[in-house]
Amino acid sequence: AVSEGGTWLGAGDGMGTIHAWNTTTSRSLYRLSAHVGEVTALVVDPLGKWFASAGADGAVKMWRLDTGALIATLMAWPNGWAVLSPDGRYKISGEVGDFWWASGLCRFGVSDLDDLAPYLHSLRRIPEDEPLDLGN
Repeated sequence: AVSEGGTWLGAGDGMGTIHAWNTTTSRSLYRLSAHVGEVTALVVDPLGKWFASAGADGAVKMWRLDTGALIATLMAWPNGWAVLSPDGRYKISGEVGDFWWASGLCRFGVSDLDDLAPYLHSLRRIPEDEPLDLGN
């Protein structure tokens, strides 16, 4: 993918890594361990604030174009979806099937998180009626 104006170039590889370069200086900007398996697509926001990657793992991730910081991970199922924020907030709608959330060395099913959330200080489910604000 190439940014509007052509100063940012990004490429994904078969190992799930995204490489980004400044085309003006030919310098590497960052390398991101983005997906489990192949990166299947990259697209850049026309305003140049973020880019998105899709992977063979079924996830779509949004990243800051300038720093490569993760903004959100999006996942879809036939009857639902989930959005995960790097700060531990998450929002789900519908039936999310086999969705798993990794917390440290433990793994929890999404239905288990509501009861555990008071003990996991950084974890917070965003209510259905609350807007999804990713801080960007």
